[in-house]
Amino acid sequence: IDGGRQKRDGTRVSIIRESRPYEGTGTLSHDERSRMLAADSFIQTGEPAIQEQALRIAPSGTDVEKAEAINRWVYENLVKSPTLSLPSATEILEQKVGDCNEHTVLFTALARASSIPTRIATGLTYSAGQFYYHAWPEVFVGRWLAVDPTLGQFPADPLHLRLLVGGIESQYEVLPLLGRGATIEVVAQR
Repeated sequence: IDGGRQKRDGTRVSIIRESRPYEGTGTLSHDERSRMLAADSFIQTGEPAIQEQALRIAPSGTDVEKAEAINRWVYENLVKSPTLSLPSATEILEQKVGDCNEHTVLFTALARASSIPTRIATGLTYSAGQFYYHAWPEVFVGRWLAVDPTLGQFPADPLHLRLLVGGIESQYEVLPLLGRGATIEVVAQR
C-alpha cells in the first residue's frame, strides 16, 4: 500500500494526484528492469502481433508519450465487457474485448514491447459512491506512474487505491483482503 503516489500513516492512506512533468529521475536495478520488461504466459511481449501493434501505436517519442499513446489506443479499441478468464495479450489483441484485467494485460504487453518497464497494480477504485475491485498498469518513467486504459485516464486519478503489485496471476490475492470488515472512507480530497 505504501510507496509511489500512496503514503500510509497508520490506518490512513493518502494518494497524491500525479501531475506533469511525469518523468522522474529514479532508476530501476538491472534485475527489476528486466522483470518489468519480461514476457510471461499472459503477457507475450515477444509475439510478432504484439510488437507490430506497439510499433504502429507509438513508433517514436519519449516513454511518457509512447505510454500515453498506448493507453489511449487500448481505451479506444477494446470493448468494455465483464470477462471471466485469465487474459492472454495476444487473445485480447485479436478479440478486442474485456474488463480491467484485459485492458491492463494488453497495455502491459504493448508497453513492454515498446521497452517501457510496466507492472500491474491491483486494488480498488471509487465510482458511483463505492469502491470496486480494479486492476491497472503502472509504467516506470523515472518513477512509477499509474495509468488506466480501462477508464481512459492518463495518469490514473487518485481514487485508485493500490493494494498489490504483481502479475495477472497474483491479482486474485487481493480477494481475501476484501470483505473482511474493513471500511474505507474518503476523508478529504483536493
